[in-house]
Amino acid sequence: MHRFALLAALIAATPLLADDFDGPRQGKGLSNRTLGEIPLAEATAEHTNSTLRMRYWEIEPGGIVPVHNHGTRPSIIWVQQGTIVEHRSDRDEPEIYGPGMVSVEVGIQHWWENTGDETVILIAADVYDKN
Repeated sequence: MHRFALLAALIAATPLLADDFDGPRQGKGLSNRTLGEIPLAEATAEHTNSTLRMRYWEIEPGGIVPVHNHGTRPSIIWVQQGTIVEHRSDRDEPEIYGPGMVSVEVGIQHWWENTGDETVILIAADVYDKN
């Protein structure tokens, strides 16, 4: 099965998520910039409104990436520097990520917090609808 078709099937099989996952609704101490993006309509006719992008994130000590939904927006996060805690709707306990570790996000709600004393640097790739 083509990778995009497999991903589409996985997303379609994932129930829509309510925005009731507990966690902060406002971010703080974070910044990000887009490193590059590709409109997927240029690569495949199956994704006419979607864009694949890669971003560079910095989360300061005490910083928070607020609750957000990956119900139809898959993402892969790679930790370059620091240690960060991820709270996910599909797990009972938070996950702790350090340098070189990866978080795969599809069909979940989650939020991140930097509980350490070092700025966390993340490289994130996600598919999203620009509309």
